[in-house]
Amino acid sequence: MRERLQQSIKDSVTSVGMRKFLGVNSLYPAGQKYFDEVVLPSMLRCEKRSSLDCKELLCGYEMRVEAEDRIPKTGPTLFVINHWSKGPLRAWWHSYMVSDSSRRQRGQDTRWIMQDALELAVGKFRTGREVPLLSAMQRLFIDTYGLVEVSSSFKKKKDLSIRNVIRQFEMGEALGLAPELKASTVLKRGNERAGQLVNLLARRRPDGNVQPVYAHSRGNQLSLRFGEARKIGDFAGSDYQLVSDRLMGEIQKLVPR
Repeated sequence: MRERLQQSIKDSVTSVGMRKFLGVNSLYPAGQKYFDEVVLPSMLRCEKRSSLDCKELLCGYEMRVEAEDRIPKTGPTLFVINHWSKGPLRAWWHSYMVSDSSRRQRGQDTRWIMQDALELAVGKFRTGREVPLLSAMQRLFIDTYGLVEVSSSFKKKKDLSIRNVIRQFEMGEALGLAPELKASTVLKRGNERAGQLVNLLARRRPDGNVQPVYAHSRGNQLSLRFGEARKIGDFAGSDYQLVSDRLMGEIQKLVPR
């Protein structure tokens, strides 16, 4: 009895934490209901979920997708997207939408790269100290949607976390990355570490694809625009900052004039 009570309390704390972590209150009532009744219970049971949640969670928003047919149907593909800061789910909406497009065009979800070295981890505050509850929320989210983690200390491809990313890319997976890292409504320079990672992928599978995407939101409208895919080998180089900036340049071409 005591163990069941403790588990119930733990699940309640986790439920509140996940709602805050993902910004569930930013969703319309139908989306919040779907999260509470379908997604969250599934998370607590440690079940895997996919981009099929996209339309249900974002129900009520006007989702616009341009040139989705540009997505390569086969082969390793890296989606590179601007880290748009506005919109529901603490800006995770565009990750759901890109994954949904990937599933329609390729038959597979996009596995987003979480790089704490690139300041994508939300389990730490500015002090750099890990916050247990937030870290637990992050772990639950990562495990549920199959995100790919990269360690904070990667320098060489022999690092296990990097080897995991490279292996998945070599196997033809679709991966996702925001080169600028920090969320904003204005395109910024790419991050050097993102360029380093892309260079590693390009050296192993130069025939792989880079698929630029521009994300934007305004009021009730959530928009994605896909650009022309290019070979990732075209972006290989030892100047990692330049590699990352070139990726951001491909996204810049998609910004409406």
